[in-house]
Amino acid sequence: MLKVAPRFFEGTGKKESPFLIKNKADLIKLSELTTKVGQYYPGVYFLQTADIDLEKDTAFVGICNQITNYTYSRFAGTYDGGGHA
Repeated sequence: MLKVAPRFFEGTGKKESPFLIKNKADLIKLSELTTKVGQYYPGVYFLQTADIDLEKDTAFVGICNQITNYTYSRFAGTYDGGGHA
């Protein structure tokens, strides 16, 4: 169950209308929601719609839940890269 509705993304999060990850800001927002807010999105769908370049100076932890400084839990949603890098 979602703790916070992901109103940041287009789409409904359902298989037929996944939340769209269109750019670097969207990907970083998803990372923040999972690592800092604690969302894990079971049964929720995401689709990347373009190549996203995370430059060398971009701090990107990933898409996961941080439990402690050294432990992460899993992302339980479905992330489709859409053939993009």
